[in-house]
Amino acid sequence: MPVKLTRPEHGRLVPPPPTGPTADGDPRPRRRARRGRRAPSARKRGSKGAKHRERHQRPADSVSLVIGTLNVQSVKPKLLELSTLLHGHNHDLMCLTETWLRPTTPNRLVVLPGYQLLRADRSDGRGYGGVALATRDGVSVSPIKMPADASCPGSRLETLWTLVKPDSRRQFVLCTVYRPPRHTVADLTADFTDLQAQLQHLRWLSAENLVTYHSLCLLHKVRCHAEPELLAGSLATVAEARGRDAAVSTRQDTLLHVPRSRTEMGKRRFTCRAPAALNSLPSDLPRLPPGAFGQRLRRHLLEEQNTSN
Repeated sequence: MPVKLTRPEHGRLVPPPPTGPTADGDPRPRRRARRGRRAPSARKRGSKGAKHRERHQRPADSVSLVIGTLNVQSVKPKLLELSTLLHGHNHDLMCLTETWLRPTTPNRLVVLPGYQLLRADRSDGRGYGGVALATRDGVSVSPIKMPADASCPGSRLETLWTLVKPDSRRQFVLCTVYRPPRHTVADLTADFTDLQAQLQHLRWLSAENLVTYHSLCLLHKVRCHAEPELLAGSLATVAEARGRDAAVSTRQDTLLHVPRSRTEMGKRRFTCRAPAALNSLPSDLPRLPPGAFGQRLRRHLLEEQNTSN
């Protein structure tokens, strides 16, 4: 049977696609795949939306936590909206301010399915103010009690300190704070002095001292075990850096050598900042074993922090 050639727009003569049965006996005509187009997929209807939802959902084994804060202004009439918000965004912890709950309000009237509510109501009984923390079931949270003498006179700060343990390897301190709007200098001073006193009661290192603590602990382990070799090889005493004879020594020869740097970024690197911080410690502290060194170092940094404040 003669085959009729067709002339497409680009001018080449090509045979038409076969319309008869295929070689395997399938009576359905074969379709010629068009160049530049994707082959038809075999996915079911609605699978694209399912993949879109799965991509935006947080995996169950995720190590991250979703923490939010909300000025709710009366939590009792907004329990349904709050529950929808918590489940819709997969919040693990939600700090609530201005809950407007009285101390006489029982917990059975404030229920969030799948969450537990820790409360710190305002003690005047008027039903305003107050803070709370909504925690997802499965996240271990325990309140930290503050002594009565920790508060500063004239302060109206409302706080709820909690110790959060997402798993057996991690823990951190979370504080829910509400400060009533007051604008005088005396009120501001009283509120922030109260917050500083509560921080000191926790015996919590500041961010700068916390970086110094971890840097010095790492440096002490490197000096004790000489590992890793690359980091241990970059550390040297003053005598080793200057190449002095052992017979000629001074008090500073046992200190760690601090490399010179012309930029502030260079001074912040580990090989500069950690040796300088170690040299400023009391002479008996670096000689301790790693376990006792960490405890003494934390106590020393806390004493300096409290003295400076």
